[in-house]
Amino acid sequence: DILDLTQTVVQFNKLEKVEIGGTKGKVLTNSVRQVYADFLEALAMFQGLAYDILDVEISAFDDDFYKFRCTIKELERRLGA
Repeated sequence: DILDLTQTVVQFNKLEKVEIGGTKGKVLTNSVRQVYADFLEALAMFQGLAYDILDVEISAFDDDFYKFRCTIKELERRLGA
């Protein structure tokens, strides 16, 4: 799960620099920026957890990670649309 988390962060951080050209470029760029902002919000919530995510005995991580992944899936869907 931690590997998946780090790969997700690396991939979504690439959105920070995306600039789309063309006739619909400005609209698409704004859409990507909104997805990136929503990602940062989800990441901040995950980073603000009150426990050590590396502690395997804490079962709350599974629930919190599931919520984070659901948010990421929704953001990925928005990027694909």
